[in-house]
Amino acid sequence: MDYFLLETTGDLNDETLCLVKDPPEGMGIKYYLMTFGGKATPYWPENASIYLRSERPGIKLADLLGNTKSYFLLSTAGMELIKKYNLETLIEYLPFTLYNQKNVFIPMIIGV
Repeated sequence: MDYFLLETTGDLNDETLCLVKDPPEGMGIKYYLMTFGGKATPYWPENASIYLRSERPGIKLADLLGNTKSYFLLSTAGMELIKKYNLETLIEYLPFTLYNQKNVFIPMIIGV
């Protein structure tokens, strides 16, 4: 059986990459469902937002956005790549808006 191991933190040694440390705003304690593979859709906020912290905003935005919560924050291109190889796995694709340290938004998708 083939498998892939994807690192959700990204390259922690590359300070030019942004790193998310907080769950989507409005998820509350239910964010743990995304960390452990539970169904998050029932608790997903209507206008989910994630904010980059000023201590690690980065200047590059990768297709897989590094985070410390162990879930996948993907660009649309990253989501399409996962969908291409997703044969039998159930994945939730939940939209959110990513805000940089200047509160400028960048649309993203979360894969759980």
